[in-house]
Amino acid sequence: MDLLEDWNNIVSDDVANPNAEDDPDIFDLALLRDFMSRGRGTPVAVALSGDTLVVATSRNFLLRADLSDGGQASVVEIDLQRPGDAVCRQVWLDPSGSHCLVAASAATGAPETLYVDSAWKKARILSKMKGMALTAVAWWPSLQPSHTTRPVLLGTDSGTLVSLDLADPRKERVQPLHSLQGQSVHSVEQTVSPATGKLLVLALTPSHIHCFHGEGSLQDCFSDTIGSPTGLELPSAPGPTQMTLLFGEPDPAAASRSNAGPEGALLSQPSGIAVLCPDGIFQATLQPDAPGLASDPSAALTRHHLLPLDVVWPGGRAALSLAATRFHFALLSAAALTLVNRVSKRRVQDLVLSRYAAPLRDVAELPLGLVPDTQRGGRVCLWAGDDLFELDAGSEDRDMWRTFLDAGEFGAALLHCSTAAQRSAVFLAQGEAAVEGGDWEAAGTLFGKVTLTEPSFEDLALRFMDAAQPGALQRFLQASVDADGVRLETLGRDDQVQATMVATWLLELLLDKQNRAALGASEDTGEGAGAGGASELEQARAVEAELAAFLRKHVRVLDAGTTTSLLSGYGQPGLLEVTRALEVLRSPAVSPELAYKFAPALAALAPEESVRAWVAANPPLDPERLLPALLALSSGARADATSRAAALSFVRAALDAGAGVQALHDLALDLYSALDGGEEQLMEYLRTARSPLGRPLFDPVLALRLARERGRDHAAVALYQDLGLHDDAVRLALTLDRDLAVRVAGRAGGDAGLSRRLWLDIAGHLIQASGDPKDQAQGIALVTSLLEESGGLLRIEDVLPLFPDFVEIDAFKDVLCTALEAYNQEIEDLKREMAVSSETAHAIRRVVERGWKSLGALEVRVGVLDGAERCARCGRSLQGPPPLSAGPSGGAVPQVYLFPTGNAFHGSCLAAEVAALAPALQRRRIGAALAELAAGRDVARHLADLNADVASEDPYWGEAMVRQVRTPFLDGPDAAAELASWAL
Repeated sequence: MDLLEDWNNIVSDDVANPNAEDDPDIFDLALLRDFMSRGRGTPVAVALSGDTLVVATSRNFLLRADLSDGGQASVVEIDLQRPGDAVCRQVWLDPSGSHCLVAASAATGAPETLYVDSAWKKARILSKMKGMALTAVAWWPSLQPSHTTRPVLLGTDSGTLVSLDLADPRKERVQPLHSLQGQSVHSVEQTVSPATGKLLVLALTPSHIHCFHGEGSLQDCFSDTIGSPTGLELPSAPGPTQMTLLFGEPDPAAASRSNAGPEGALLSQPSGIAVLCPDGIFQATLQPDAPGLASDPSAALTRHHLLPLDVVWPGGRAALSLAATRFHFALLSAAALTLVNRVSKRRVQDLVLSRYAAPLRDVAELPLGLVPDTQRGGRVCLWAGDDLFELDAGSEDRDMWRTFLDAGEFGAALLHCSTAAQRSAVFLAQGEAAVEGGDWEAAGTLFGKVTLTEPSFEDLALRFMDAAQPGALQRFLQASVDADGVRLETLGRDDQVQATMVATWLLELLLDKQNRAALGASEDTGEGAGAGGASELEQARAVEAELAAFLRKHVRVLDAGTTTSLLSGYGQPGLLEVTRALEVLRSPAVSPELAYKFAPALAALAPEESVRAWVAANPPLDPERLLPALLALSSGARADATSRAAALSFVRAALDAGAGVQALHDLALDLYSALDGGEEQLMEYLRTARSPLGRPLFDPVLALRLARERGRDHAAVALYQDLGLHDDAVRLALTLDRDLAVRVAGRAGGDAGLSRRLWLDIAGHLIQASGDPKDQAQGIALVTSLLEESGGLLRIEDVLPLFPDFVEIDAFKDVLCTALEAYNQEIEDLKREMAVSSETAHAIRRVVERGWKSLGALEVRVGVLDGAERCARCGRSLQGPPPLSAGPSGGAVPQVYLFPTGNAFHGSCLAAEVAALAPALQRRRIGAALAELAAGRDVARHLADLNADVASEDPYWGEAMVRQVRTPFLDGPDAAAELASWAL
């Protein structure tokens, strides 16, 4: 069977006509509650929030019902206790269903406002609202915790905007915010930006929408308002108006940004507003984060326009109320509920009320009203007589794909497609639009996704060929091929022949594209090539990579003989073999030795594909055995930027995996130093390629040679420092950046002479660089700052000889004054030290003058020991014998030694303690003296020797203990092994 004919015939008949679908009614009214008033009169006002319903009746009762159980047991009746001629006019319920406001008229006709908490059994009159006729309420747009509320925005018939604070339900606080100069407020809304937390307030009057903007509270919104606020004038005759918020598609991201703090999670963010006015529906997009709101809050309302009512109802009809679902307006008239598409502005359906609502006894006109849910944006209920209906809009998006398609909104149309036929219709229309705009390649991609039988596969392909658009034809074919080799909706899952033919056709287009790109690159890289030549070369490499990726992806679909013939004809005979070879080497059953054997050949033909295969190999390949292939990629005869990048990617992966081969680090140095652009990657490698003790894992001499040869001067400075060549590092750094040279000098280590020499080199360079007399002031300023940065290693007398003779001394006045003050301070410090030394010398002289007798008294100083005193070393009583471990005792060995510090020792304990801290020679003398004294031989001489070695100072307080601080904790043959076990 012919490919193109078969391609068309396998498309299912059930998707041939995207418009062939059942057309039942989109909307319906479902009874939500009947007999709402429960015999307490007729309903006069209704409010809804989630599952909480509040009904005000003509007999001044307030009924609160829970709709979640569907029964009558959860109805709470509250008698408003108003006189019989008092009238309830309106009721408002907050989003949480906890707070309710009721607007009423007293028997005298004076307006009054009542408040009811969900936990109360009685209503409370808000005395501070006395005389204010409440007409509009805007709750804080969040699900606040029960029985708490943020300040509520109120509007009155006199045009006053008021803040009502119910934080203490028993004592309200009322604060007037702004006056709209006698214009009655019909609606108010407040919305919070999830991104900035700023508040936007909208107030609707018979002729205008007034806008206010502030940081986060109602007071902020109105604090800077002087005179009339900014706003929009309605394109309609003044009259009764009603505002409703518009909500679009649910936005999970926006919901996640709305933090649920102590004030509750923000409700869904409205996308716009709609205002019902005498001449039609005024619609505007809402942008609470639009720029310029601080000076003009009305900038938040954009793309506004009017939908005239005579377009909706050509015969003319009076609209009573307006509400909005996700995609439609709900317009209520006395006889029907009309649904109008918000996108197309066309009437969709009329729901005749007589089919649903029953008339009320003794009521001439059926009470009607739309009740939007204050908690769930887009939910609409209809109050008709004593019944409450919910508008069933579950299928309202059924035809929205077609509506968005007719409006040219292709992305939105695709989101609402439910069948492959609908998506194909959208792709086809979007492709036609791309052709009209001259974007043939985009049209090719879109047409390739079409699964309809009309237009046919061959018609679309011939259309691109007739227009001489090979790139678009390639996109068209490529859109018909997926990861398994065939686009299932287009060619069928099991037809390998068709998949092979399409893939072969696409391969030929790719080879032709590569050939043309290679010819263009060779022409532009000739004599006189510039930036254009470089871009052509990059394009040729991109096409080559695209071809290799195509072969790698569809190697199982392509016919080997045909593909080899095509590749040979375009000068790419080995590309398919490379792709197939890499597929074979990926198999776990193939020995890794084959990968090592053929690595150089495969890398030469397809560097990127080979490296990807090496990195993905499992088990991992040995990087050391792949070094010949890697060296060929980095510095071989055919090495280029692409092959070096491929080699570097493998080296990075190997080093990250823990490979520690020295040759691999040397190769990394070569590749990093050859990268185009800056030195950031090379510097990062030099910083990180080190052992836990900070020693470089690479050869620093090789690294320095490569850095100098390839002009990587910042890296060379760092490497000079690693090698201890600080003078060379400073000299090179001075050619780059003065601050870099200063940092190098500051890291020179503890050699004060070296550091001073480096600072002098920097100072000399700065002075020489400012040789022009006009630059002398700048040079002096730089040297002055250098003196401070050197930390005292460099002084003014060191740098003065470096300046030319013609420099005036006045230029150094501030520096010299500072230096003289420092010298004066040093002189004062020396004077104080000399005074202390002189005083000490006089004290010694006075002792001497008093005679040697007073000095001799020190030799016969007496100390008294308690009988229970213990040895400072062994802890035993001094009256008892020392431990055997202390060494020889008894005989002529002194039993006790007492020091002026208060420490007392057994004679042998003191000898053992001093011997442990003493040098080897002194240790041998102490041992010999103890042995002779224990034996009683030559007591006088050996006792004098022992006293000289052990009794000159307390071993716990003398110089021996100070020297002990420098003794390592670990010593001996096991010290190195112990230290190695603590290495990180």
